[in-house]
Amino acid sequence: MPVRCAGRGVGDNVSPQLSWDGAPEDTQELVLIIEDPSAPLPRPFVHAVVTGIPASMKSLAEER
Repeated sequence: MPVRCAGRGVGDNVSPQLSWDGAPEDTQELVLIIEDPSAPLPRPFVHAVVTGIPASMKSLAEER
């Protein structure tokens, strides 16, 4: 992950551009889960959960 995507105090807190393909034909919506498996915790740290992404979407733009 680019440093500029890190949170305030480290980076610019910019969400990276993401794209995907290959969802099954009958998919109705997508869920995006962003976790950090290398976080120094007993389990991966979940940064974000986004639900309700329409199956027709194929990307998310970079955001500040």
